[in-house]
Amino acid sequence: MRRPASAGEWAVAVGGAALGGAVVAALFFGLAEALMRHPSGMVVVVLLAVSAVLYCAERLTAAWTEQEADAALVDLDGLDHAALTLAVRDLMRRDGCTAEAAAHGLFAQTPEGVRLHVRVEGTRSNGGVDAYAVFAARDAAIPGRRSALVVTNGSYTPQARTQAATLGVHLMDRTLLHRWSTEGRPLTTLLPLPHPHP
Repeated sequence: MRRPASAGEWAVAVGGAALGGAVVAALFFGLAEALMRHPSGMVVVVLLAVSAVLYCAERLTAAWTEQEADAALVDLDGLDHAALTLAVRDLMRRDGCTAEAAAHGLFAQTPEGVRLHVRVEGTRSNGGVDAYAVFAARDAAIPGRRSALVVTNGSYTPQARTQAATLGVHLMDRTLLHRWSTEGRPLTTLLPLPHPHP
């Protein structure tokens, strides 16, 4: 397909478009007239129209939801360490947790009594948080007294995920953080947190 280069080609293109439109219109009106001649014709036309409207509405809703999700992720990506720490604190308080400032994050307790050290790693580049953050979170959690959680608006390196699994440190990346912030679900339903420490 290319743009017509001369008056003759333009005439052929316009004529072809007009002829095609006329054929489509004739087929449409012919089909509509044939359907109207039968008692069930109007029902068929109405059902087809309603189905088309519902399909279009569903597609638009899905597109809007996807755009909103993308916008929310962009907002998370734009938070620095301090802003992300405040956002995590507010989300924990929304869930009924206590949450107070601590080194690189928060000391928190869920309504069920699970005590957490939450290390927050903000990034503006969706960069991968390394294993150092996992070790630091585990050490600050006072082993045996608190569970450790690392939250980031980025991702984690493979080494960080491996060490977290080995040390029992919970990880929340940008996708899980987005779910937590938008779905209104408590933290305890998104992560396999342990039972309260004695």
